[in-house]
Amino acid sequence: MSRSRIAPLASAAFLACCVTGASAQELPRSGDFTVYFAHVNPAPFGAVPVGDGTIAFALTYITGSVNAAGAGFMHDLRGRCIGLLTRNPANGTSTLEGHCDWQDSDGDHVFESFSTNGPFQHAEGPMSGLQSIGRFVGGTGKYAGITGEMTITISAATTTPDGYTQVLGSKVGHYQLP
Repeated sequence: MSRSRIAPLASAAFLACCVTGASAQELPRSGDFTVYFAHVNPAPFGAVPVGDGTIAFALTYITGSVNAAGAGFMHDLRGRCIGLLTRNPANGTSTLEGHCDWQDSDGDHVFESFSTNGPFQHAEGPMSGLQSIGRFVGGTGKYAGITGEMTITISAATTTPDGYTQVLGSKVGHYQLP
């Protein structure tokens, strides 16, 4: 067998071993966590005038997370989020709210809601430095009944000329399982 065929097979075997081992670990009933995430907006939407001078933007993201410890709660989850960003150009403020559905390799889901704590000053373009509050609002399988709260911070955000947004950030908080 050629080296070019062995490397992918070895990589696949390594990943299968590690993913299976990680998903089989028992999740602690509660804990603090720090996770890093990356969002990519695959289908940018245009602005929608609300009628009172404000403008609404629908945001959809494909996302992934990595626990800062390299394992544990929310490590290697994939998900999707939908949000609504409402801007008021008259006073330079915005609000943001939305929901995420995270899924692990076992197929179990964690549901999250997030919002800014009232209006925030905005600049045109990406929202680097923005903080919002997230809450776990349920889950399936091992995450059934999950609750918790986190601070979500966007550390870097870029928008391509054709409207695609890429966001990097962190979530720091605590979770509790029944």
